[in-house]
Amino acid sequence: LLIGEGGKNLIALNYLVRRIAEKKFGDAERFFVDVNDYHKKRIEEVKDMARMHAQRVRYFKKDIEMPPMNAYERRIVHTVLQESPDIKTESAGQGMNRHVVIKPL
Repeated sequence: LLIGEGGKNLIALNYLVRRIAEKKFGDAERFFVDVNDYHKKRIEEVKDMARMHAQRVRYFKKDIEMPPMNAYERRIVHTVLQESPDIKTESAGQGMNRHVVIKPL
């Protein structure tokens, strides 16, 4: 119930808790409220998906578009793949359809 479909409830809960903390304590440290390690598992899923798509890009030498993600998940993909000298990433799309495109160099 706290996590919700696709983590939507947990994202909203995190937003509210951060706003309350900012109001009460000022500019506080960044933190996440996590339920049953949902965020931790989701981060690992995103990293694994990014690596898998990068392997496909290397093999097929074609751009691959990842599914739409929030800004935090897109940042994870960019960070994981920035160490690959033969891969380039960029964000594309608008709003809720914003996604990462992985390209070969």
